[in-house]
Amino acid sequence: MAKKRGLLIFWVFLIIFTFLVLSIGISYFYFEMNKLQLYGVTPFADVKSYAASILKMVPFIGNSVKYEPLRVIPYQTLLESRIDAFQNVLNTKEASLEAKEIQLANIQAQLTSLEASLKASQTAFERKVQQFNAQVAEYQSYQKRIQTLDQWITNSNPSQIGHVLATSNVPINVIVDAMVNLSPQVAGSVLQAISQTNPSMASAIIENLTKVTK
Repeated sequence: MAKKRGLLIFWVFLIIFTFLVLSIGISYFYFEMNKLQLYGVTPFADVKSYAASILKMVPFIGNSVKYEPLRVIPYQTLLESRIDAFQNVLNTKEASLEAKEIQLANIQAQLTSLEASLKASQTAFERKVQQFNAQVAEYQSYQKRIQTLDQWITNSNPSQIGHVLATSNVPINVIVDAMVNLSPQVAGSVLQAISQTNPSMASAIIENLTKVTK
């Protein structure tokens, strides 16, 4: 009875020991497989290559079998190649972004130039509008003064007004502009009075009125 019990304990111990050994062996096997995968190698992934490598050694048959041994790429080399490829992509994108930035900078410069040109044109236009408004105001003021002068001449003694104009410093063109709006009788009386006092002024008035030049 003791012998059977000892034998049972032995087998149990053997089974447990075998299980532990197998567990350790299998775990170590997977550990090594994972290390190989880090270097870019996938075990048992290419059964055809394995079969080809076996048949390659068989006489007569091996000559017709095409087999190339698996080339293992070191993990560092593989990582460097992937990093280089990724860096090339980054460089390409960076170059594209720089080109777009340059294009945007050129567009911004063109917009700034156009804005400056537009402001200059607007300033010049506003200046011309101001000049035109000033000329219109001056012309309206001049016409109003001419109308006032016409009213004074009409409501006064033409002869006396003629003598006053003949001895004044009133420009010839102002006198002509005033006389154009007078009635022929009043204008004639004023011109006659001017001719009696200042004949040269009367001649200049006539020349200016008829646009006759010497």
